[in-house]
This record gives sequence, C-alpha cells and structure tokens, in this order.
Amino acid sequence: MLMEHSQTISNLISEIYRAATDATRLHMVLDTIAHHIDADLGAIVLGDRVTREVSFMVVTPPETDDHPTYSQPTFDYNSFFRPWINTTLSRDPERVYGHTELDPHLSRLNGSKRLYDYYAVKQGASAYFHLKKSSYGFLSFCRKQGRGEFEPQQLATLHLLIPHIKQAFEINRYLDELTLLHDVTQERYQQFSIGIVLLNEAGKAVFTNPVAKQLLKTSGGISLSDGRLRSEREEETEKLNKLVARCIQTANIKGAVNDGFISISRNNLGKPPLSLSVSSYANKLDSRTVAASNGRALVVIFDPERRQNTQEYILERLYDLTATEAALATQLADGKTLTELALSNAVSRETLRSQLKRVFQKTHTKRQSELVKLVLTGPGSLVI
Repeated sequence: MLMEHSQTISNLISEIYRAATDATRLHMVLDTIAHHIDADLGAIVLGDRVTREVSFMVVTPPETDDHPTYSQPTFDYNSFFRPWINTTLSRDPERVYGHTELDPHLSRLNGSKRLYDYYAVKQGASAYFHLKKSSYGFLSFCRKQGRGEFEPQQLATLHLLIPHIKQAFEINRYLDELTLLHDVTQERYQQFSIGIVLLNEAGKAVFTNPVAKQLLKTSGGISLSDGRLRSEREEETEKLNKLVARCIQTANIKGAVNDGFISISRNNLGKPPLSLSVSSYANKLDSRTVAASNGRALVVIFDPERRQNTQEYILERLYDLTATEAALATQLADGKTLTELALSNAVSRETLRSQLKRVFQKTHTKRQSELVKLVLTGPGSLVI
C-alpha cells in the first residue's frame, strides 16, 4: 500500500513538472490532485500579493450539469474563493490550513449562494506560496455538503506537493520570459539588412536570418559545410575557423580579445568581397542551463552590394524623403552647414535651401534645430 502511494505521488509530481512547460496540462494536474485527496472542488489561483488581484484561475471539476464553472457569471468562483485567499495570505506560506482553522465564519461570506449550498467550504483546506515579482500562488480544495473533512494523510499530500507546484510556476514564468525575449530578438534579427549567424560551442550554425540564408546559398562566396562556415578559398576558411574558435574559447574570459574581422572574396562572381565581423557571445543565464558556461560566436555578414538600413534609408522610408533630401538631413544633424555642403557637393545654397524646405514639409518641422533633433532622437536614429 505504501509503495502504491509513493508511486502515485511520484506520478503526480511528474505531471506537475510537465505542466511547467505546457500550461494546458494544468487543469489535468488539478483534477488528478483533487481525485487523489477525494476533493469535489479545487482551484489554483495566481495573483499579486500587494493588490491581492487575481490574474489567473483554474477550477476543477470541469463543466458538467451539476458542477457550475468559472465561465458562468451566475457562479462567481473569484468571489467564492476571495475570502479564503485574503485570509490565507495573512498566514505563513507553504503550509496547508483547514478552513475552520483560518476562520469558521468565512464560509458564509461572498460568492454564489448555490455554491455554498453545494460545497462544504468550511471543511475545505487552502495554502499559498510566494512567487517572484510580488506574486502569489493559491491552492484550495473542498468537498460537497454532507461529506467529512480531509484526512491528515490527504492534507500531508497537499503539503508535500506545494513546493513542486511553486517550482513549476517559477519554471513556467521563466520560460515565458525567455520565449518573449527569444521571439522579440528573432523578429528583430529577421528584419536586419545584414546577415546574422549564431554559432554554438562547436562552431556550428544554430540560427541564420533571411539575409544570411540567401548569402550562404549563393555559390562563390560563403557557405555552410556540416553546419560550419566556409569560404571557396581554403586559406580564408582556415583563417575564419581560427577566428571563430578563438571567439568561442574566450567568450567567458574577461579582458580577452574576443572579436575580429575577415574578408571573404567573391572574385569568381565579379563582386566585391563580403566583410565578416566575428565576436564572442557568452550565455548570461547564471548557470541555469547545462550549456550556460559554453561560449558561442556571433557572425555578422556585410554585403557591400546590399543596401544597408542606414539612417538615410530609414528617413526615406519614414518621411517619404528622396535620397538627396535624406542625405541633407543627416549631414545637417552631423553639424555641417549649408555653406559647407554647397561647396562639398558643388551645388548652390539656393538649391540646398529648396531641398531643406521640402524636408521641413515632409517631416513636419519648421526650423533646422527641430529637424536636427528629430534626426538625432527620433525613429530615424534607430539604425539597424
């Protein structure tokens, strides 16, 4: 019997950690816990410890004819559990409290009368735990009217599971933050007009943006062989491999020279060489992953024939400027005067004044100082 109970607990813990990476399994986990302790109603709630607001709630059992659900407005589970949440949060965390121990009078407060007629809330049990960023997790179970209180062993099971449930939510939160960061970063990389290649600790490509993919597929320049970057020329490949290896090896060494540059020729295509910038990338996850101490390398590929998203280009797209007008705006922002620009470009000041008037109109500025401020601090300053 003891072995069977231990196996059940082990399976429950496994399910809890599966839910950490797949929140859709959380309802099933709650159902399984409720079934194991013979509860008729259970809830897992997430909220803010300061405001006490509820941000997430899962209730079991699922919707049936005789079990109202959270989605039905006539059965407000938020109000139903609210007094128990508030009272439990005033006690010590990670401890299971019987509702009679918390406050026997709370069973008559708030929520739907039908819910209180159906469930013997005062014989239920609740617990909470702290989560990072001033959040809390709350766990509560009760039975139908006419049934007895939970047995000590069932409450002990809840107490045993609380640290694992807490850890599962922390893992889920951390994965959510990493996923958001990954999605934002990858989306930004996809928009770059330069090639981006991320190499792992073995020097193999694990990420390439669209520009890099196009350059790597074009024969006669740089390509991938067994996941590694290579040039058509062996001496360039050897030099590139040494640079990549050095950057990876020194990624976690403070003060080490861990970047470099190399040209990849494209003579057979009659095109100018590609310029590669190789730099170290060290994992900043504080050893939370197995590969946290491994260095990586970031390779940026510049194709001189591909128009980069220069400040002039961004200004053109933002304000519908011509190339000449965008160049004038950026040169003025660099501190050049109209007289200097007229001399260097062999044009008259009147021509430049006419161009500047059009720039004012398109950028909705009235004077040169406003235009310079817009170029230096506005969206056009975000050069990719």
